[in-house]
Amino acid sequence: MNTRPDRVERDITRTDLMLPRGFGVKLFGECLAAGLLFALGFLWGPLTILGIFLDGHAPWTWPVIGSASLVVGLLMFAYVRHDVKDFIASIDES
Repeated sequence: MNTRPDRVERDITRTDLMLPRGFGVKLFGECLAAGLLFALGFLWGPLTILGIFLDGHAPWTWPVIGSASLVVGLLMFAYVRHDVKDFIASIDES
């Protein structure tokens, strides 16, 4: 028979399971990029439609998107730092 085995040998080492040690510039940049994508995805369309209804004059569109992406990115960074620190502390207790 040509079936899948139930127990597959996996090549996983201890370094594959390591948790992050620091919360540096890389994580901050990733959170800001995710905030930018979030703001563009959820705000650009509605703000463009609103700008069209206001006779095409909407100089506030990009500042609103920029500030929303900054706020979402900072909130995401703060949440990730807090959540990961609590998770690591719970692992250290056990």
